[in-house]
Amino acid sequence: MAKITIKGVEYDLRMGLWASEQIEKKYGDLQGALRKFKKERKITMVKEMFQILANAGQKYAKQPMDVPEDVLDDCTLGDLDRIAKALREAMDETMHAETVNGNEADDEVADAYAAELEQQEKNGSTGEG
Repeated sequence: MAKITIKGVEYDLRMGLWASEQIEKKYGDLQGALRKFKKERKITMVKEMFQILANAGQKYAKQPMDVPEDVLDDCTLGDLDRIAKALREAMDETMHAETVNGNEADDEVADAYAAELEQQEKNGSTGEG
């Protein structure tokens, strides 16, 4: 989970199903909104995404979802860049949270032939006729 501190308050930014649903409601298409966010980084969209992901973090922590959009109003453009990076990190974490056999996926290329041979050896057969 991505975290960011603004004015001494730490916010957990969470891109779970609830946040995805809120983004979809607001922008109509989740994937399109995420692409637009990464490409354009409009101030209004950063503020809206921050509010959604910060409140999703609150929801996950079983805290009141009371993070207002205007919490960013006194931030500088440098702060906004830092916030946008944290939001992207939270989004990327979720989009890459694939699992394999119940474990987190790695990016290694799987060798299906070697895996099949290994399984046949465990089963006591060579696969030859």
